[in-house]
Amino acid sequence: MQNKGKHGLHNSVQIQGGIWRGRRISFVPTVGVRPTKSIVKETLMNWLRPRLSGMRCLDLFSGSGSLAFELLSQGANSVCCLDMSRANCEELKRNAGLLGANNIAVYPWSYPNPLPIEAKGEYDLILVDAPFGKGWEVEILQKIYTERLLKRNGLIYLELSTRTDWPEDSNIQIVKQKKSGGVQYGLYTQAE
Repeated sequence: MQNKGKHGLHNSVQIQGGIWRGRRISFVPTVGVRPTKSIVKETLMNWLRPRLSGMRCLDLFSGSGSLAFELLSQGANSVCCLDMSRANCEELKRNAGLLGANNIAVYPWSYPNPLPIEAKGEYDLILVDAPFGKGWEVEILQKIYTERLLKRNGLIYLELSTRTDWPEDSNIQIVKQKKSGGVQYGLYTQAE
């Protein structure tokens, strides 16, 4: 959906559940930004619901912020959003202000640069929804391990095009996996 506001032409997505259920967040149309489909978001939230309360999350390619705001709305403790587009970062901050979300941090970041110092630490959930077709998934997973970003028993959410093979990585094991249209997605944990 599109709407016109004082910030120009924006696309928007709806938050599906939790405290901001039904609220819309806008995002700047940017090449490569494709908010997670509603059915995929709903499935992910169902998978996470038993563990979501109090989670500390890292969203490596935030884009529209659709997943980040959904996580916060449904009980996550905090989300650190990183995105390569400064315009996307500004829109994420604007949406956070409109929702009164003081538990979200937003920083510009371009892969493969080092993570901002503010984003360092351990997370319960790391979202990896990189631009499709770049082939960054294996390297990003390695970065997660080498920089010790995932807490013990933490989860990684991975979203890929169905045209991309799942990364072969002995460090992770599948918890849940599914396909919807041209997207495949899953939850992983670090192998013991």
